Amino acid sequence: ISQFVEKPQVFVGNKINAGMYIFNKAILNRIPLQPTSIETDVFPIMASDGQLYAMELHGFWMDVGQPKDYLAGMCKYLTSLQDKKHHNHESLSKGQGIIEPVMIDPSAKIGNNVLI
Repeated sequence: ISQFVEKPQVFVGNKINAGMYIFNKAILNRIPLQPTSIETDVFPIMASDGQLYAMELHGFWMDVGQPKDYLAGMCKYLTSLQDKKHHNHESLSKGQGIIEPVMIDPSAKIGNNVLI
């Protein structure tokens, strides 16, 4: 990344800042002991120093900063898996007591007469 602008007012590129961050502990040296926004105070400097990298991911994304948004996002993602063309379509669970779309880990223990 050569430049980082959080929530730009004018178009600066076709990528967004989303997902999660993976840091080396050395980033703590860049954060002052005061209220700081990593996106506006730290990332731009890291980018200009050639120390900020990204991984481009294709597919579904949405802001899930609030619990209600996380639940809405999970519902949208699970619904998208119902498309038989989706590469992860077979991971959806089906069967008695399941109201689709649902994904259940194979190691989950589910009792009798449970509705999911």
